[in-house]
Amino acid sequence: NLTVTNRSSGIRVTGGTDVTVTNNTLTNNTTALFLSTITDGADGDNKPLAASGNTFTSSTEGLRLQSMTAAAGLTIGTSGTDIVINNTNDGLKAVTGDAIVLNNVDNATISGLDVAWTGGSRSGTGIFNEGSSDNLVIQNVIATNRNYGIRFDSGKDATFTNNTLTNNNTALRVASATDDVDGDSAPFLATGKLGREQLDALYQELCDHPMVVMVL
Repeated sequence: NLTVTNRSSGIRVTGGTDVTVTNNTLTNNTTALFLSTITDGADGDNKPLAASGNTFTSSTEGLRLQSMTAAAGLTIGTSGTDIVINNTNDGLKAVTGDAIVLNNVDNATISGLDVAWTGGSRSGTGIFNEGSSDNLVIQNVIATNRNYGIRFDSGKDATFTNNTLTNNNTALRVASATDDVDGDSAPFLATGKLGREQLDALYQELCDHPMVVMVL
């Protein structure tokens, strides 16, 4: 229930176990909410954190997650997830830069979010993996009117499913993705709706591995 505005970081937690961040107004910050190197403790849920009811309106960067691996997988969605986002009033659609950023966050699933930019000209990135996030799943996400809809810069076995990535400068960028030991010999799988005008902007840079891409 904090109000933290016009700061470099609204709330920043580096280290700790079983962190809870709820119902905070984190508007007009450089980074609204920064969570890093948080681990699961002895609370029995196999998850390092819980967050809900936070708002990020007009911040340059909304939610940043860094250097975390949850044994049961970290989930971000609109209900029943470790990090709960309210698409109606969370303010991620008014984040001018990158709405959600991950760096070295393994086994995460992001589902059902709306991170479309509601301003005028295209701005920022809907979901940005800066690097080293393995087994990332992004599904049923709306990321439109951005510079990048989804940007993935290195990691293993990513999955992008049924996302709406229309009216972006680049709908989906996948760079330096590699295959792990999941048995399919593909570094990532992508299915969903890019929009016909976005196909030429799809950028994939892979290092000596085969790939499977399906655009429906």
